[in-house]
Amino acid sequence: GIDLDASFAYSDSITDLPMLEAVGHPVVVNPDRDLARIARDRGWEVRHFENGVPLRERVPLPQPRTAAVVGGALVVAGAAGGLTWWLLRRPAPAPAPSPVRWGRTARATGGRRATTRRPVPDRGTAVALARERAVAAAAALRARTSR
Repeated sequence: GIDLDASFAYSDSITDLPMLEAVGHPVVVNPDRDLARIARDRGWEVRHFENGVPLRERVPLPQPRTAAVVGGALVVAGAAGGLTWWLLRRPAPAPAPSPVRWGRTARATGGRRATTRRPVPDRGTAVALARERAVAAAAALRARTSR
């Protein structure tokens, strides 16, 4: 095991208080207000550092420009993947309705579709058929009277 009475712990936040209490040599570094009060009351060593060392000098990180380019590329790739997934998963569009509907459903069938023998055109098609028949009848009448 580890001899906690001979161990050191360093922290700057009150959230690490249980760890600091567990060791023999707690050291508080640039503490928050609550931890500074507790360290003063308990006689713990407190250290203040004024000259901060940037993290970039101690830990190799990518340059901000590289990180932004890679991050942007990942966002674009994620959006493209999401769009592709959505396009492949969405249901096929419903077929266009037929211009001709079949005859009325018989009530005696208990809700099943029973249709007449010949299709009944919808209103737009019926008007067009009536117009065609009228033109054909007029042409036939002209042909008869012109003889």
